[in-house]
Amino acid sequence: MEENKEQAEKCRDIAKTAMKAGDYTKAIKWFEKSHKMYPLPGVTGMIDRCKNEMSKRRASSASNGPSAAAREATQTRRRQESGNG
Repeated sequence: MEENKEQAEKCRDIAKTAMKAGDYTKAIKWFEKSHKMYPLPGVTGMIDRCKNEMSKRRASSASNGPSAAAREATQTRRRQESGNG
């Protein structure tokens, strides 16, 4: 059981690094792996926090309008329609 705890701590540390980098999908994967190996304190809370941050990002990106690629495509189409492209 102690070996599992050490491995779980390593997985948790990888997850924390990913979380700090903003890679919440990777962080969740490693936090969940850690929790399956050994239920370290705080890991489930960190999973919830990552999921919350992902939800915020989705809501924020949805409210920011079209993506840069969509804006570029629209601008290109308008130039072509006006004869400047």
